[in-house]
Amino acid sequence: ILLCVWLAVALKYLAFPQSCLLTTEDDTSQILHYEASGIPFSKEEAVTRTLTRIDNHSARTVYQKTTHRIYYRDSLRLKYDSFTRVGSFDAKTAGEYTYYLYKEETIGYFPDEKPRLIYCVQAPGPESEILTAIYKNLIEECNWNFFEQGAEYLCEHDRDFIQPYLERYAAGDFTEDEAALLADSLLRASYVTDIAKELLND
Repeated sequence: ILLCVWLAVALKYLAFPQSCLLTTEDDTSQILHYEASGIPFSKEEAVTRTLTRIDNHSARTVYQKTTHRIYYRDSLRLKYDSFTRVGSFDAKTAGEYTYYLYKEETIGYFPDEKPRLIYCVQAPGPESEILTAIYKNLIEECNWNFFEQGAEYLCEHDRDFIQPYLERYAAGDFTEDEAALLADSLLRASYVTDIAKELLND
């Protein structure tokens, strides 16, 4: 019986590793606001709860669940929750275009003079020259958060660009820099390889 209980607990932790963590409610209502001169997007973050690991009678924060609100001027344009670190928008260049990247997971840009925001787990945005340039830049800079989304988009709108990447990744062939950045990302190399194979077969 004890062996069965031990096996059940072990399987639970393997299947749901966050269940090993202690959930604590944040005891403040502080909202952090981020904006920078010359950047049209601003960001609000509110920590709604934390996940803390207890090791050797000491506690350390492992994750923080944060509610994100992104504004263009004073207009709320996107809201989502994530387990992520605090950060702000950075201005980036993709060819002749400027776009904005928030914590490697949300892009802001201006197709037809109108603001648009895309979170990395959403479907790709509608085709435009600026979005094509952005996805190419993200792929070139090994932003793995946007690999699946960007590769899917580029397969349809710039196959010549993405094809060599897909062929290499499908064969498990990553450059030293790509492999290092992938190891620090939320994706596994095997997942990228499977995505590349799937897109090559489409």
